Amino acid sequence: VTENTANSHGGAFFYSDFDITITNSIFWNNSPNEIHLHEEGFPSTFSSSYNDISGGEDGITTNSGFAGTINWLDGNMNADPLFSDVLNGDFHLTENSPCIDAGNPDTTGLSLPAYDMDGNPRIYNDVIDMGVYEKQGSVGLIDKAGLWPDFELYQNQPNPCSHSTTIEYSLSQPAIINLTVYDLQGKKIKTLVHENKERGPHSVTWNINNVNPGIYVYKLNASGKSIGKKVVVR
Repeated sequence: VTENTANSHGGAFFYSDFDITITNSIFWNNSPNEIHLHEEGFPSTFSSSYNDISGGEDGITTNSGFAGTINWLDGNMNADPLFSDVLNGDFHLTENSPCIDAGNPDTTGLSLPAYDMDGNPRIYNDVIDMGVYEKQGSVGLIDKAGLWPDFELYQNQPNPCSHSTTIEYSLSQPAIINLTVYDLQGKKIKTLVHENKERGPHSVTWNINNVNPGIYVYKLNASGKSIGKKVVVR
C-alpha cells in the first residue's frame, strides 16, 4: 500500500468494531498517514507483525476517542522498501531491499496463496518477502558473481531468535573467512569469526547481548567472495 493521498486517511482506515491483524505487508509514503484507527463506541483491536510501516508505530494514528488496543508485535520495521521504479509504477523490490526475506518466518496457518502477483512462487529461499512480489533468484545481499561451487551459508536457527542462534556454513576449500553481523544501515554489530578455516562444514553460535530487536544481516566473506542472510532478533 503506497503512494496514496486522501483528505484525512492515506493508506488504510478502520472505522469501528474491528479486530484486524496485518502481516507481511508494506505501508509506505501514504499521505497524510499510513494507517488510521477510528472507534465509535465499540472495543477494537489492531495488530501488526512483520510489516514495513513508514514512521513505525507512529505511522498508526487514532481519533481522540479511540479506546481500543494496538498490538505492535515482532518483525515490524521502518525502512525504505527500495521499490524498483516508483515514478513508473514498478513496486518490485530491488536487490538490497530490507523487505526481502523479512516476512514472518513461520508461515504455518497464514493461508498464503501459491503465487505472488507476478505468478512466481509465493515463498522463495524458505522465507516470505514483505509485499505482493516475491523476489526470485536471490537470497538478499549476495555477491552472486563471487560464489564458487559448494560455498554455502545457511539460515540461522532459531530464527527469529532472542538469546542465541546458530549459524552454519560450508567451504569447498580452505580459506580465511570473516563472518560478521550488520544492521540494515551497514553498521557492524559483531564479528563472529575471523580466522582460517578448513574445507567442510562449520558452525558458530551468536550469543545475542545488548542488541535491539529488529532485522540484521550476517555476511560471510572469504577470498573476496561474499554471501549474506537476514536474521530477526526479538
